[in-house]
Amino acid sequence: MADIQIQTTSVLVKPGEQAPAAEAPALGPYTKQGSTANFDVYYDNSLGANGQNLAKAVLANCEADLFALRGWFGGVNPGHFSVYIDRGTFGAYHATRPATEIHCAAFNGTDGAQTNMLNVAEADEVMMAVQNVGWNCGASAGEGLSRVLATQRYPAELDGFASASSWLNSARPDWVTNTEGTDRDYVSIGCATLFINYLRYQLHISLARIVQAGGATLQHAYQHLTNSADAFGPFAALLQRHFPAGRPVNLGSSDNPFPLLDPAAWGAWESLGGVLESPPKVVAWGPNRLDIFAMGTDSALYHRWWDGANWGGWESLGGTLESPPKAVAWSANRLDVFAVGTDSALWHRRWG
Repeated sequence: MADIQIQTTSVLVKPGEQAPAAEAPALGPYTKQGSTANFDVYYDNSLGANGQNLAKAVLANCEADLFALRGWFGGVNPGHFSVYIDRGTFGAYHATRPATEIHCAAFNGTDGAQTNMLNVAEADEVMMAVQNVGWNCGASAGEGLSRVLATQRYPAELDGFASASSWLNSARPDWVTNTEGTDRDYVSIGCATLFINYLRYQLHISLARIVQAGGATLQHAYQHLTNSADAFGPFAALLQRHFPAGRPVNLGSSDNPFPLLDPAAWGAWESLGGVLESPPKVVAWGPNRLDIFAMGTDSALYHRWWDGANWGGWESLGGTLESPPKAVAWSANRLDVFAVGTDSALWHRRWG
């Protein structure tokens, strides 16, 4: 039987639930089911065979889950974990930010994936404290990250813990520029989970980059990642277009509605400069890539490209053309350009 010492707790709880910190002396007694390199796993004796099975489920998955977490957190070592499976439906908690003693509720006693999700949610909070780049697991931003990472490992187990709809159905306060100092308010947590999923699935930023950006607020993390100061505005505007405020929203057991695609529309004309003596020829050898070729006033071949974010400047590729260039891209990072030369022969230049 373990001697439980509960202090200030960081929690993953469903709305209306409360972690049993005040009842901590009555927890247990426990049976130790087994150990791995980084985990000892116990279950409350009153759970019987169900507790044993849940503990076995954690032992079967905890090392793989920790390996994934270490990848996201840049390899930090949180220490050795002790995981206790308790009777109840409170969710999960651990004592103080760096404490490696984790308590997971058994709920109905038969869902091992749920217990693993709870374990990941608490283990990643311990890693936030060890990593120390700004995530605070006791505040809304850190709690949002905890839930996103746990759901990444166990996407079917968020039911009842989903928070995004709570923010969408509220007045939508800005918990991106600001962080609320609690991990128990579903409106601020909902904003945080939505914004982190927005970074991952709308802006296509990897989880490792998001986790390692950190910051006192999600705004700070966004600025580290994008060098842009306007985090909340585009995020809130995108959600407003797809989920207008005042209209009830139910995302079910999901905190991730992204990517959200706006209807296609033509942009305005923009000048790409240059002085062309031939019609342009445009080819694309991959997503978010365009290459433009044309003859300049000196009869040389000129090239300009789009890399998915910015236009490169016009560059001369030389030659003296007697015809407009023809170009083809027949594989990734491969370009072939053809034109008639001053000797009336066919000339060729390639890239890749």
